[in-house]
Amino acid sequence: MIHSIQYLRFLGALLVLCYHIYALNYRYYPDITVPYLFSIGNFGVDIFFVVSGYIMALISTNSQPGFKTACRFLLKRARRIYPIYWLYTLIVLAIYAVYPNLVNSSYAETPSLFRSFFLLPDNTNPWLNVGWTLIYEVYFYLLIALLMFFKVEIRNVILSSYFIFILLYSYIFYFDNNPENPFEKYYLSPLICEFILGYWLYHKSTLLSPRSGMAIILLALIVLLGATYLFDMDSDLKRFIIYGFPALLITFGFLSVFHERKNFVFISKLGDISYSTYLSHVLVLNFVGVTFSFLGLNSPYASLICIIFSFIAVYFWSYISYQYIEKRISL
Repeated sequence: MIHSIQYLRFLGALLVLCYHIYALNYRYYPDITVPYLFSIGNFGVDIFFVVSGYIMALISTNSQPGFKTACRFLLKRARRIYPIYWLYTLIVLAIYAVYPNLVNSSYAETPSLFRSFFLLPDNTNPWLNVGWTLIYEVYFYLLIALLMFFKVEIRNVILSSYFIFILLYSYIFYFDNNPENPFEKYYLSPLICEFILGYWLYHKSTLLSPRSGMAIILLALIVLLGATYLFDMDSDLKRFIIYGFPALLITFGFLSVFHERKNFVFISKLGDISYSTYLSHVLVLNFVGVTFSFLGLNSPYASLICIIFSFIAVYFWSYISYQYIEKRISL
């Protein structure tokens, strides 16, 4: 089971990396086209959300209700999320102090330092751009901590009610757009429902045979590609419908395919380093892009080499980050 989760974490990080490599290529090689399939890589975020919900159910279901349990849970989550995130945020701020044009130039306004550091909703994304997903993550941790005051059966009823409320609220008020109020945007977002889908998956699913699991994965990919092509994703509700359910199916499929398989150590290690990969990859990609631009490498061959080197550089640095930084500061 743990191996399956590690594979999914690797898959999510790889997809997001592909999405940002697509963006990197467009920024530094606008005349050279990367396959559009790369742009669907932001679907990796939705896999992360579903898997996170599954993990939260895994580690909280058998916990004793009470204040101490909730506090211990939050402390462990904070130690896992914040220290390495703060480090990369400080790196972004250091770059901004020296080369402000290189940092978040597309932002309409300057992010709040306080809200960025503590992953609170803001009118813009945090200083470390990928931190926007962690705002949802931290909020779901808070929800789980509150639910730990109740028995499991009551937790499930509360989450189910919240799930229905969010979808109805979004359908009535924000089907074709997202709210402007940042707290409403994050805390009443249908993307929270992806965590709840993962939570339900732990409680409700009976794993299938590996062959059936593979069939579910293929079905999810067909649905994903077809829906992405046919529908605009201009709101979180539409994203939840287009990405959320395929992410659930792929998670279920992976758990079914790999739960009895031999552990693939290399892929598990890539799953271990996935958080460092996620936090650092945009910084590494921009370093690679700036380097290639400085060297005047702008041919189609240079674009291909840049893409290959980007993958190598990201995973090389992710290993360094995980082994010598993350493991030491994320207690």
